[in-house]
Amino acid sequence: MKEETKDKIQTATECISVGSNIATLANPWFATVPLIVFCVNRAIGLISNDDIIKRLRKFEGELERKRITKKHFKEKVLSLSEHKKFFASSTLEYIIKNCIPETVDIYISLFIDYIIADKYDLEEELCEIILSLNKHDVELLKYIKGFLKNGDKTVYQKELEMKNNKMISKDNDEDELSMFADRNIILDKNKTIFWEDFAYFCNLSKEMTLNEIMLLEKYENEENFVYNNWKFYGKSFTKLEKLGVLSLDYHTFLGTMNSMEISRFHLTILGLDLLKYIKIDDD
Repeated sequence: MKEETKDKIQTATECISVGSNIATLANPWFATVPLIVFCVNRAIGLISNDDIIKRLRKFEGELERKRITKKHFKEKVLSLSEHKKFFASSTLEYIIKNCIPETVDIYISLFIDYIIADKYDLEEELCEIILSLNKHDVELLKYIKGFLKNGDKTVYQKELEMKNNKMISKDNDEDELSMFADRNIILDKNKTIFWEDFAYFCNLSKEMTLNEIMLLEKYENEENFVYNNWKFYGKSFTKLEKLGVLSLDYHTFLGTMNSMEISRFHLTILGLDLLKYIKIDDD
């Protein structure tokens, strides 16, 4: 064997050994899973060893929370298809090396579900969505989940009753033109959120639109002036719509319509599944 080839083998062996040693410091079991060792090796020198160990221990804690044995998880990793293997390695490397603290727990939980799942399309889509989220996007999702759990839905109930009454009236009117479609979309209370209800829950003025709030450096509630994080959350609304998490409906006016004049918004199927991974204090 050529000396150059021996050196390359020696270097590769040493790298594997370093990655295995770091994984062992988190838990000796991690060093027996090739996917984990491979991803740890790719993170060496780009993030501190302590941070790598800390994130691996988060994996261990989430496996315990989900009551998934290490043996079962390893078996699933070793039996990954070619597609899942490449996606899993790039995802795990991102979690260890690049994932921001606000999304790391969400991503780890979803990644484990991705490995375990036999049908993985949903988990793969959600992984790609989380990859695009920043801390303000996550904060907005927490507001939304908190509202669905504890928010007052007075406007929702009022609008739903008006729509139902209108439908009854329309059914009784034989002269109603059938060429016009009703665009007043109201889904169930866990999918459709009216801005006025949501603004009240978030301690915002119901009289102000999101567009008006975003134009102010500060907004004034009933008690005092509060720093306007909503200039970030407004961007998050449009971002989450582009990611397929939300569907936004706007107030219709004569003249120019602004994309921040939100009258209501709906959670898509992907949005509802994503919220399952968003943790709030009441969970």
